[in-house]
Amino acid sequence: MNRESNSKPGTGYDALRRAAYHLQALASLGQLAVLLFWIFASVALYAGIGSMLTWPAPMHAWAEGLRTDAGRSAVLLIPLVLAPAALAAIWLLSRLHALARVLYRGEPISPAVSQALAGLARAILGYLIVATFAPPFLAELVAATGYPLTLGFSSWYLGLIAYLCLRAMSLLVAEANRISDENKAFV
Repeated sequence: MNRESNSKPGTGYDALRRAAYHLQALASLGQLAVLLFWIFASVALYAGIGSMLTWPAPMHAWAEGLRTDAGRSAVLLIPLVLAPAALAAIWLLSRLHALARVLYRGEPISPAVSQALAGLARAILGYLIVATFAPPFLAELVAATGYPLTLGFSSWYLGLIAYLCLRAMSLLVAEANRISDENKAFV
């Protein structure tokens, strides 16, 4: 992309850099928010104040079941059961941060951008799998309680659409970079 070809301020390369900068900041804030929410959710469910908060009903019922059926020692496992989903979300946001960093510091049509888009696509797919299946599996493994398996159509549908779009963009950027390199070699 020609950095000098911007006819209006705030368009083209400058706008891309500004958007990438904001994406970096939002990804970092998102990572912090996920970590704090994981701690807060673990403490709230452990302390039994889930009924005072707006939790999904199956999660609250699961935590209550731990408290009554398995005893207080099993309640200590709540952070362990919720950890994979939190770590997957942090990994997803770190891939978003990496993409934004590459867009901010480098050329928008480059192998690094293509790799960062592909990494973000894989992170979305990984997050969907881990966040859906890891907590119920770990809950059954450690305490033999019925953690709710949430297979929401909208989250999977939108997640798969996001994965496919990012994967297509990754291939598009890789192809544009290949064509650009061929044109440079020709001239």
